[in-house]
Amino acid sequence: MRNSRELHLSRRVGFTTIELLVVAGIIGLLFSVLLRFYSFSSTTSVTDKLILQMEARRSTDEVSAELRVCSSVIRPVPGETLPFLFARDLRNRIVFLYIDKDELHTMKYKKNLYRLILYRYDFSDTYDPKNERILAESIKSLTFTSHDPNSIQVNMAVANDKQDFQIVTRVGMMNLGDPE
Repeated sequence: MRNSRELHLSRRVGFTTIELLVVAGIIGLLFSVLLRFYSFSSTTSVTDKLILQMEARRSTDEVSAELRVCSSVIRPVPGETLPFLFARDLRNRIVFLYIDKDELHTMKYKKNLYRLILYRYDFSDTYDPKNERILAESIKSLTFTSHDPNSIQVNMAVANDKQDFQIVTRVGMMNLGDPE
């Protein structure tokens, strides 16, 4: 027969229910703190991505709206890709889309960023600032590809301090026939 000391030691091999509950509670508490920290940083990242995507979408919608009221592409010619675009609008004015250095966002995000400018040339001999408008800012890259005289593909990448987002859209122009 075993003595009482051996019996006491043999019972002490495992953990008590209270000890297991305390350890499980501590682990659960640590897990919940880590989960909150991770979900907060993940939510911020997702929010930043969504804001950047919405800005890219808004920018391409602006460009699309301007190009849809044009009647034909002058440059780039079909099959050509350029960082600028010349088109003819319905009033026979020349529409010029080009990128210019965006100093404010370049300094803010420490990346080379540009802004997209639209200028309508009405065949007067002087520059008129009323004919110029900024369509988009924080652009990392922009190209226009002409597939035929009445459609253009716009490839735009916008950026913020953490990430870039690229969007491609194809815009059909009003086909009114050749005005000449």
